[in-house]
Amino acid sequence: MEDISSYAEELYEVTDECPVCRNRTLSIRGVVYNVPYFGRVLLETMNCSTCGFRYMNITYLDSKGPVRLTYRVTDRVDVERTWIIRSAEARLYSPDLGFTLAPGSAGEALITPLEGLMYRVIYYAEAMRGLEGEAEERRLRFIREATEALNGLRGFTLVIEDPTGNSIIRPPPGREDRLKEERLEVTQDG
Repeated sequence: MEDISSYAEELYEVTDECPVCRNRTLSIRGVVYNVPYFGRVLLETMNCSTCGFRYMNITYLDSKGPVRLTYRVTDRVDVERTWIIRSAEARLYSPDLGFTLAPGSAGEALITPLEGLMYRVIYYAEAMRGLEGEAEERRLRFIREATEALNGLRGFTLVIEDPTGNSIIRPPPGREDRLKEERLEVTQDG
């Protein structure tokens, strides 16, 4: 097995039965990395040399406890220089603009400047063409308001609720006092 990285804590490789072709030609490789802001993560890949089946998964091994991060975006500097690091388990939303990126079975981690996030949510709204009536009016209003926010012409609140505590909002230097971090209680529902 080749040396993958000096950042890897553990490494394993096994061969198992492929879930697609049922041959014992499925190579499963795993590496535990210590990733800044996210802690330890298990990167696992599966590859079948017979049928070509491939799968990759990232599992977060550390949890800092549930947290809610709230940041008030006021201008273009905030949009351009605030960084968002969202774990796959986190819910990211703006109550002012009315969008939510929810976690789910296909949730993905996100590392982006706030500007990139705004372009993404506007793109999602633009892709929803074909709505009618009030839904179409809401879609067009959202695109207009989100574009104003992207350009720093409309302030808004950004919230991340993360049950693992692995998400971060990193404001521009000198604006950290506007970031509110609340530790949340663990509930039976997660």
